[in-house]
Amino acid sequence: MDEDNEYSAVMYTDGSCVPSGRWPAGGGCHGYLYTADDYRKNGDKPNHYTVTDKGYLEKHELGPHAKIVKPTLYYNAVYPYGTNSTNNRAELLAVIDTVNILTAELKLSRIDIYTDSMYVINVHKMLCKDLVTKSWRSADKPNMDLWEELVDMLNAIGTLTLTINKVKAHGTAIGNNVADRLAYAAREMADQDVTTKIHRLYKGKYWKDKVTPHPLFNFKQIYFNLGITADTGEYLYVIMDHPKDVETGKKSPTPLFGISVTKEPVERLGKVIDTCKRTAKGNHYLTAINLGVVYSQEHLKMTELLDTHAYSVAKGGRVTLLGEANVAVPITPPGLAQGALIRTLDMYKLYKTCVGKEDTDDGVVKILDITTQLYTVTDKGKLLLKAGQDVPGPVVQVTLSGKVIDIPLVYGNDILSRNQLLKLGAGNATIRLVVNRYDAKSFEYYILVETDGVSGIYGNYYINKVFL
Repeated sequence: MDEDNEYSAVMYTDGSCVPSGRWPAGGGCHGYLYTADDYRKNGDKPNHYTVTDKGYLEKHELGPHAKIVKPTLYYNAVYPYGTNSTNNRAELLAVIDTVNILTAELKLSRIDIYTDSMYVINVHKMLCKDLVTKSWRSADKPNMDLWEELVDMLNAIGTLTLTINKVKAHGTAIGNNVADRLAYAAREMADQDVTTKIHRLYKGKYWKDKVTPHPLFNFKQIYFNLGITADTGEYLYVIMDHPKDVETGKKSPTPLFGISVTKEPVERLGKVIDTCKRTAKGNHYLTAINLGVVYSQEHLKMTELLDTHAYSVAKGGRVTLLGEANVAVPITPPGLAQGALIRTLDMYKLYKTCVGKEDTDDGVVKILDITTQLYTVTDKGKLLLKAGQDVPGPVVQVTLSGKVIDIPLVYGNDILSRNQLLKLGAGNATIRLVVNRYDAKSFEYYILVETDGVSGIYGNYYINKVFL
């Protein structure tokens, strides 16, 4: 970091120990630092909040007392505190650790701490009034060893301005809510006998920094099987739901089934899958991964800081991110899980059989390149998705067993959504229709996509049949 800069810091701290006094404890901190040059409009902010020198404020909280700032640095930290602690100790230690770490690494002019603990605020006020005589030592109060540490810290910071301010617990204060989740993670780490304190300074954008998934992973859910692997040297991800409003692990009213195949593992999904495999309780046939969580900014920052410690496992094997959001939900057979997995494996075999073929018809499998029915090819060879006059989707004409058949393809149902296809066009995707003989009187059809080192084959298990 730039050692010539003198920073002001806004930090939200929190402690966690439930039930207090009998279980592991942890502390967390989230905040940001800015310089005298940073009093300017900031486009990197969470949702409807404004980043100010008085913390994250909503519109109705703004006024002449608060100045908008553009942070140079952001800060996240987890502090595991072992067992047999209390919530008050964790709250005090989170403040002490935060101030000690920041003053050791950076040049600071002031630190404004925001906490939901009135205990911390009252102890700080009392000690500040009596830093010299320390008459409070004659009292017999809990945590007096930490009072000594707090006094030592206050004496060590010299002329640096330190304020400790009250913020409502579990309210709308986003900084406090992030600190709360970090403290929860620290408590979970302490429960696993992890004692290492972890902190990180982020330079540049924080709230707008996010992972953009490949279009073939821009789904609601991906499933994987704990016991079955495809011995092909490739990495297989099973897609079984597209609509964004479907709860993780639940059946979709219009399910788009399919697989995405990569030559290299998808790093973010790999970490979640490894965590599930290590912690799974019982013989879960399938596990549904919530991609909305995996690719969120929150998940990105927490897993960058904590790696596998960002996850906790609830009864039944549900994997959560810091105890809040469902990341992975186990599903037991039979029903959708069993039938869809078997069908998906059949589709994968079909994919391996058909890949590389084009405009062929061997009496069993027919493959048509339909890229130009979905896209307009520009003079420079770029693909532009055609206008939406054919919504809900295009109709592809295929000759099967001497009969001309019209196959309607519905966006987001038995073909990818327009939004996904739009993004795939930027990668010069090739889109093929694969028609496979299902029995003597019917064919089934799938969409085969190849782009950017990722391939996929998709269809709707309930409706993708053509009857002759």
